[in-house]
Amino acid sequence: MAYLFGGHGSPKAQKKFLRNRFKSIRDRLPRRTRINLSRRVCLRLAEYIGQFGEDGRTLRILAYHAVGSELDLQRLIGFKFKKPIQWLLPYCPDKNIISIRYYDPNRSLEKDALGIPAPDDQSLLAEEDQIDLALVPGICFDRKGQRLGYGAGFYDRLLPKLTEATVIGATFEVQIFNGVMPVEENDVQLHGLVCEKGWIRIPGKM
Repeated sequence: MAYLFGGHGSPKAQKKFLRNRFKSIRDRLPRRTRINLSRRVCLRLAEYIGQFGEDGRTLRILAYHAVGSELDLQRLIGFKFKKPIQWLLPYCPDKNIISIRYYDPNRSLEKDALGIPAPDDQSLLAEEDQIDLALVPGICFDRKGQRLGYGAGFYDRLLPKLTEATVIGATFEVQIFNGVMPVEENDVQLHGLVCEKGWIRIPGKM
């Protein structure tokens, strides 16, 4: 399928093109800009979480630790919510497996097999079907809820297991692709996207 900007080739080749293009765009955002935009997204997410789920019930929320120029969710994790929240983070014990562990913001993180800060070996593993809300990073997203990551397939394997979760892509507006994203069999459509400008809610998903 050709892109609106004229790309041709296999889905993998198209994804590589998009991955390089949008990572470069994101990397060029000044650090101060990324910090300010991340704060705006965190405020939107905090408002959403405040209205999400049943009153009094503990929410289990999968977040992520920002790497490089990714949108940073630390301000959200440190927010004082009126409802009980259990935070979770991905953990890769090796370069082929992704699991989820409970995260205690008062404890330090240790780098996993990918070099990404994650809960340590003493942290409890979480059951994927117990997660209520998942906030996922990506290199780019389209307006139909398709996500493009780094190409290792970790989230492609994880997201189908989150059977009870609402899955939201957390992104800067510059990462939203207005064309047609190449889709392969293992790609998972998200329920919605949030950026500094607002929400993109996928019809029939949110």
